[in-house]
Amino acid sequence: MQRSSPPGVTNVKTCDDSGKSFSSRALHWTLYPVTNLIHRLLFPGNAGYIDYERLGRGREDLPHQSYKIKTEIGTIVGLHEYRKENTRSNIVVVFAHGNTRPTRFMKDFISSLLECDIRMVIGRDFVGYDASSEVPCHNGALEIAAYTNDVAVLNKLSEKYPECEFILCGRSIGTFFWAGQLHHPKVIGAIGVVPFSGPESIIQHALGTRSPGFIRKGILILADGIGLAQLLAEATFPHGHFSPDLPEFTSKGFELGQINPGVRGKQVVLFPSIDDELVPQSSVRDLESKLEAAECKVQTCWTEGGHRALPCSIDLQAAVNLIQAARTVSVD
Repeated sequence: MQRSSPPGVTNVKTCDDSGKSFSSRALHWTLYPVTNLIHRLLFPGNAGYIDYERLGRGREDLPHQSYKIKTEIGTIVGLHEYRKENTRSNIVVVFAHGNTRPTRFMKDFISSLLECDIRMVIGRDFVGYDASSEVPCHNGALEIAAYTNDVAVLNKLSEKYPECEFILCGRSIGTFFWAGQLHHPKVIGAIGVVPFSGPESIIQHALGTRSPGFIRKGILILADGIGLAQLLAEATFPHGHFSPDLPEFTSKGFELGQINPGVRGKQVVLFPSIDDELVPQSSVRDLESKLEAAECKVQTCWTEGGHRALPCSIDLQAAVNLIQAARTVSVD
């Protein structure tokens, strides 16, 4: 199995950095070699560092229909529909993959979702992955593109399937999709798999595992003392940028802030891993608090297996049942 035909690179217009101080600009360019590595670490697909041939070796693709849509800022998004036969369900699971394996290369998990009582699974490719266009990672452009793509996907699917309701499902970085779009009127709930709340913990882990052994301890002491991971996260994914083509959204550094209004009563089922080496349990608790503050119903099901942990079809069906039950209560 090979990568879909990639649509190339989209240059997203963003506000310039003329309002920044000289020291901020100097820091940005001084750290550029490091921030470029962080971009590759968190979003290797957009940075061109995924070996699709290796991922697809020996794997057979599930039957599906693929197509692309173009957003208002010019980005291209790849969509892949996996349909079920002989089902009366009007539930569509819209899936956002993690950072190392796009939808078409997650056959086992897609198969588990298809065992649930739903109509179909539709996977959308993150920016720069598989059939989606790449976007340069500077001045918040990557985050702006990710948000724009997410909105465009749900708008397109709402038009294409007006009779259906959507359950959003995201793995790891896919958290930004379901958490950011949970308020959409066609969305009735969400499933979060090893939910990821921001880049800082990933960078902290990288500092502790990928630094040369003889300087690792010093780097970790420095990281704790001056907040090095936070500094690098902000330098790589800056706050406060927007696109003139989409002025209503401002970059937040790929950090989950407050959940958008309009989610009251919606059920969210989380599947974090108790031994996740990348996402600390405190981050999961913070996500739970934000969802509860927005008056969502939250069910957390702790799993094992580190950041690669995936729920089975039985657990996924239980999640779908909970979401549908909460939706019924809300309607009543």
